[in-house]
Amino acid sequence: MRYFFLLICNLLVFSAFSQRTISGTVKDIEGNPLIGAFVQEVGTPNGTMVLENDGSFNITTTKDGAELMFELFSYCTQTRVIISTTTELHVRLMRCDTIYYQFPRRDWLSFGAQYGVVSSMFGLSFSNCYDEQLFIHFESIDDTWQYKINAQTNFQKDYSFGANIRYRDISIRRLHRPISVGYQQYDYISNDFFHQDIYLSTYLVGFWRWGVFSIKAGYQRLNDFKNAGASIILGQWIYDNYRGGISNGLRAEISAGYYFDYFTFSANLYGVVFKNYYYRLSYDRIDKHDFFTVGVNYFFRRK
Repeated sequence: MRYFFLLICNLLVFSAFSQRTISGTVKDIEGNPLIGAFVQEVGTPNGTMVLENDGSFNITTTKDGAELMFELFSYCTQTRVIISTTTELHVRLMRCDTIYYQFPRRDWLSFGAQYGVVSSMFGLSFSNCYDEQLFIHFESIDDTWQYKINAQTNFQKDYSFGANIRYRDISIRRLHRPISVGYQQYDYISNDFFHQDIYLSTYLVGFWRWGVFSIKAGYQRLNDFKNAGASIILGQWIYDNYRGGISNGLRAEISAGYYFDYFTFSANLYGVVFKNYYYRLSYDRIDKHDFFTVGVNYFFRRK
């Protein structure tokens, strides 16, 4: 019984030494607190977010010799190994020369062609960034303003068009977020379908390492319905094969929205297939109307 008691005491002491509470701050290179930065113990779900105005955080590690990862959208990720004497960490993150998909901070142009399988619509798109729906990730960081335009037609009575403008960096109480405004209109006379969408979208928070959670809010008109509403967007890499400044992986995104009289849903799958060409498969459901689109884009550096 005495030996069992000693064994329990040793285990408790070992556990106490293995766990260590680390406090500190996360700031940029100019000393500004980075509210929203994520602190995670590598290899575990243990993590915390910086929410204090001074950039401070507290985290209790689950093992001795733990490694902490510090990351924030548009900043370079850092890792620190916790040694036996570590009780405090003050981390400075710098804006990264590569952001999100690990794209170099260069200006990009993107041209795309699409075909609507259900609607028999042919379309073209153009943007000054690596093109993604809703400008969720904003790879072309050097441009303060970015834009995207698109148009589709079946060469008869049906057509659609849209535009999106994005501003690089909005700071609200030192919390930096990109924001974009968009307009999209569908006028499919042959299917008695008219839809307008005026929206504002922004990145909210990242999860795990390559995931992102965003929100889109705005005003929509669907035939006789006129409503305000919102959608949530969730994106994640299925696999990532980074090579030569381009992420050759496969990415999926889903979104769901509610506009009082109806629901919306969309699913997107895209990835690089060959050098500077990437494909996109998308499914959209607006109320009871379904759309399936396939497309290919070509992107290149402008300078």
